[in-house]
Amino acid sequence: MKKKKKEKKEKPMRDRVEVCPICFSIVKRSPQIFDVNSTFHCTNSDCGWSGSFAVEVDINEYKQFVKDRQNKNESDKNSRDEP
Repeated sequence: MKKKKKEKKEKPMRDRVEVCPICFSIVKRSPQIFDVNSTFHCTNSDCGWSGSFAVEVDINEYKQFVKDRQNKNESDKNSRDEP
């Protein structure tokens, strides 16, 4: 008798977000029929990336990443401002 492999459960899409592979900003998907050959566009106007794929990440991990990145940028700015 064969043992069934445990299937890895994927998180629902609402718990995931698609981000730009260059700057990690949220991306928008251009509508296509049946999502075939969809094009993604970065929402960061400074980046301007567009392509056929985006990085899909857990929404909570993304929120933590953004928070950590903002804290790092603030600490870098403060260290430059000190004499």
